[in-house]
Amino acid sequence: MSVEELCGKEVSRSVYERFVKNQADTTASKFSYFLQKLNLGYDELRIFDYPPEVANMDRMMKEMVLAFMNQDKEELQHLISLCEEKGDITQKERHLASLCKLLIARIVDEPIAVADSEVYQYLIYAQTWTNYELVLFNHCMYAFDPFFIDLVLDKALVSISAYQNSKDRKNESFRMLANAIIHFIQQQQRGLIWKYISKLEAVFLEED
Repeated sequence: MSVEELCGKEVSRSVYERFVKNQADTTASKFSYFLQKLNLGYDELRIFDYPPEVANMDRMMKEMVLAFMNQDKEELQHLISLCEEKGDITQKERHLASLCKLLIARIVDEPIAVADSEVYQYLIYAQTWTNYELVLFNHCMYAFDPFFIDLVLDKALVSISAYQNSKDRKNESFRMLANAIIHFIQQQQRGLIWKYISKLEAVFLEED
């Protein structure tokens, strides 16, 4: 992401440069804006000794998963409405709405152009992965074909190596690989099953 893309219309280039050079402070709203643009959550800042905070999108993501498990199309549609009816919809809200639409299509067994969905396009072109991309992929991989999952998993595993000292990220990585293996078993992709079982064995999962 370029500095121009990061600053957008909210922050001037001069304000950004003074902030990154530690020549000036920034407001909480501008700091939150930077995190939003980078798809970083406050919880990830714990790696850098920042205080934790539960994001609203995390709560909505959990509601989405619960709704899908209960085959609750109405709740998924409600989440879509909450996102799309806003005048200033964020990228994360667009992704959540896109993912909810994929889940509804899966519940009703309706064909959908997955490759045209916003969440698919975002994941395939994301250059680096933070916890946001990891969780997003974990929640929607079963909507994708095995080839795409294999392609994205290789990229994801390289990016998340930066979190090797974070217990939460290790757990999320383990969950991602386990979900992928289950999906490959359902799709009878034996080569991919054994490929990722070996990678799963290499992940050290700490006990709670």
